[in-house]
Amino acid sequence: MVEADTEFKTEVRAIGHTNHKNLVQLFGFRNEGPRQLLVYVFMHNGSLADFLFRNSRPRVI
Repeated sequence: MVEADTEFKTEVRAIGHTNHKNLVQLFGFRNEGPRQLLVYVFMHNGSLADFLFRNSRPRVI
């Protein structure tokens, strides 16, 4: 479990330093016990899953 915790913290640091106009900004994280949580800024236009998997929207690549 220690290795997973170290890996999670490393990834959080990397994500936290990422700043790009096309990426949602990481707002915070929680790493307590067996639960790990990433908190991102709310996006008004829906989730990435909505955009990728909803059939009613045309897919633009």
